Amino acid sequence: MPPIDATYTPPTELLSMQYGSKAKQLNGNPMSVIVASGPYTTEHDLEYEPLQALLGLVQEERPDVLILVRRASL
Repeated sequence: MPPIDATYTPPTELLSMQYGSKAKQLNGNPMSVIVASGPYTTEHDLEYEPLQALLGLVQEERPDVLILVRRASL
């Protein structure tokens, strides 16, 4: 696949998001991010217990962003 062009957010937009007064803005607080890498199940069962544990953490922590990635198949 060809590479995707890099995205760009102007600094003024970033500052507005960080320090703005709307409900979804961060009011000067740092953005919280959780990044997790799969697999999200174990080899021996398909109950997705690791994923359920991650979702529990997400519900508890309430991050602004959740990034889920998976390892590419070999």
